[in-house]
Amino acid sequence: MKKKIFILVILVVLISGSAFADRGKNTITVDVGPTITGLAIAGIGGLVGEDGVSSSGFGIAAQYERELIRIFSLAARFSYMGGGMGYKFTESGLSAITEINLDSISVEAHARLYPFAGKFFIDGMLGYANITSTFSGKIVGKDELQNVELINVSTPPAMRHYLKYGAKTGLRNSFGKNGGFTFETSLGWYGHVETGDTLGKQLAKDVGVDVDVSDFDEMFKLIERFVFIGGPRLTLAIGWRF
Repeated sequence: MKKKIFILVILVVLISGSAFADRGKNTITVDVGPTITGLAIAGIGGLVGEDGVSSSGFGIAAQYERELIRIFSLAARFSYMGGGMGYKFTESGLSAITEINLDSISVEAHARLYPFAGKFFIDGMLGYANITSTFSGKIVGKDELQNVELINVSTPPAMRHYLKYGAKTGLRNSFGKNGGFTFETSLGWYGHVETGDTLGKQLAKDVGVDVDVSDFDEMFKLIERFVFIGGPRLTLAIGWRF
């Protein structure tokens, strides 16, 4: 009897191990959460309600996850976020046009725990990000034949670097016997530590003027904390598990 039970246990272990071995341990997803944020940035110009104000925005992210054991995995994520705002003012035949553009790249390492060995996960993140800003402005006059640029000023790209950290919780759903089409949703919060001069100070140095940029920097801190680098983070990702 004991021998039969022993053989039965061995068979169960082998069958279970085979089933786990066939389960997809690799997952690649594309996250449209940053795309939604980018569309929100693009809509700011219309919400301002001021003639001549325009805005644009776009974002995207991709992630690769590797399951190490049933309840634990590691993931690497790359994301891009870009946005810009412009203002055009015309009076007495002269047009003043200003534009500022921001581009952010982020690389993140994630450790994931699936405490119930199912869909629900807890995710911890540590990563690096930067923001590059460019500013341009010009005044255009109009003679009898064509527009003529009277002043054209632009700054070289100014960059700032960040250490990112954060956590989120969510669900990963795979619609297949051993993987297949995957949908993931999660919600979390990211913080950051910045280094170097603020973008306002860098822009002032590039233009060559000594001005108070505290108001600009305060506005930019909000952009850092809640849009480009940190703040609430929503993931809506689709991909494939194999």
